[in-house]
Amino acid sequence: MKSLSIVFICLINYLQIFPQGNSANEIIEKMKRNASVVHDYEVNIKVKTNVDFLKIPETESILYFKQPNKVKLKSERFSLLPRKFSFFSPISLIKNDATCIGEGEETFNNHKCYVIKIVPSGSDNDIVLANTLVDKEQLVFRKVDLTTRKNGNIVLTMDYDLAMIKRYPLPSSIQFLFDFSNLKIPAEEGETSHDSHNKNKNEKLNKGTVEIRFSDYKVNVGLTDSFFEEKKK
Repeated sequence: MKSLSIVFICLINYLQIFPQGNSANEIIEKMKRNASVVHDYEVNIKVKTNVDFLKIPETESILYFKQPNKVKLKSERFSLLPRKFSFFSPISLIKNDATCIGEGEETFNNHKCYVIKIVPSGSDNDIVLANTLVDKEQLVFRKVDLTTRKNGNIVLTMDYDLAMIKRYPLPSSIQFLFDFSNLKIPAEEGETSHDSHNKNKNEKLNKGTVEIRFSDYKVNVGLTDSFFEEKKK
């Protein structure tokens, strides 16, 4: 009887956090619908890298995106992150099939958030697990903690412009926190990936951050597929 009482109390607490109509799966489905209004966009980006053993100036580029996964960047020298994470959008986590588990609530940077664990399906997915914080009011990701097969642990935190978020769930900035000891960093010109790996391995401090700031979004401008095709040299 005591065990049944404990189960009942736990169930009541869960329902208070995720009331009917707001289960983890339904929250993610609402986020999908909100994201579906964005077909393509063009945006100016600034990239700031903060790593003790490397001096990299802040860079500026223009990023083009079209659903579901077409990306083009005018400046190829973007950041230390692997290309797939340089253009990573948290919304990509919810595009494909995944198991979503609600794990309560948490306040993050003064925002009340749902705690939702996302386990992407498919053995070919580099992302194994995503522990996320979803803004209860705006239904956008505020924090995403990724466990990956090839690139270790990467933590993203997102900020949003209030006026922008009322129309499109697109961030004003994303900060990546990562561990260089696990990250596969592209080698610099004239340096082999083996040399690059050894150089990073010898450093005492392996953690670093990359902050990407977005400005002047132009959403749903009608970018064509041919725009993203590589031109033959």
